[in-house]
Amino acid sequence: MIAGNRHYNTLQHLPGIISNLQIRSSGDRIQALYLERPVEQLDIPPDSREKLRKMLVFEPEPAVRRAIFIATPHRGSGLANSPIGALGRRLIQLPMDIFNAGLSLTQLERLPELTPIGQRAAQVGPNSINSLRPDSEFLTTVLELPVAPRVSYHTIAGQVNQGKPVAEGTDKVVPYWSSHLDGAASEKIVDASHLTITRSISAIEEVRRLLYLHLGLPAPEPLPPVTAGPQVRRSVHGHPAR
Repeated sequence: MIAGNRHYNTLQHLPGIISNLQIRSSGDRIQALYLERPVEQLDIPPDSREKLRKMLVFEPEPAVRRAIFIATPHRGSGLANSPIGALGRRLIQLPMDIFNAGLSLTQLERLPELTPIGQRAAQVGPNSINSLRPDSEFLTTVLELPVAPRVSYHTIAGQVNQGKPVAEGTDKVVPYWSSHLDGAASEKIVDASHLTITRSISAIEEVRRLLYLHLGLPAPEPLPPVTAGPQVRRSVHGHPAR
C-alpha cells in the first residue's frame, strides 16, 4: 500500500486480485457462491462463524481511493490449467486455517449448507493456482461486485507482440481479455512480458503519472533513457545501481 493524501493507493501486480476485493462490496454474492444459507445460520462454533463471515462478507477498504492493477489476471489465466499449473497446485498450499475459519477439513466438507461450488472448494483445498482458472466462478463473481464510488482504478497490461490487435494481446501469462477492466479510469498497454512488466520504463512512467495525479501534481518529466554499460547503469530512482 502506498500512502497519499491521508488516503491510499493500492498498487498490485499478480496479487491484484486481492486488491480488487478491497475496492468492492460483496453483499451476499460471495457468501451465496459457497453457502446455501447465510453464515449466521450455520451450526458451527461462534468464533468459526465470525471468521467465515469476515471472509465471505466484506465492504471496500475505506482508506483506498485509487487502485493500479499491473498485469492482473482478473479473469484468470490459461496457465492455471497447464502442466505448469498442475505442478503449482501440488507445490503451493495455503494454511488450511486461512481457508476454513478454524474448522477441520472433514468438518468443512460435511457442512450441509455448502453449495456444489463450496463442496468442490472444500475438497480441492486452497491454493493460488486453483483460483486463477479461467472458468473460476469466484473470479467471475468478483468482477460483478460493485466498486466503491470513491475509488478510481487503472490498469497496465503487457503485450509481447505489438503488431497484434490489443484485444488479442498477451504478456505470455495474462491475456488482455483477463487484465482488462471495464470502467477503468485509464488503461496503458506496454511492450513487456509478465516477467518484465514491473521493470518496463513505460509501466514505471505510468505508475509515476498516476501517483502524481493522485497527489494533484503536474505530470512528471519522462524518465531518462536507460543506457547499457557498467559505467552508466542506474536504478529507476537515479541512484547508482549496486
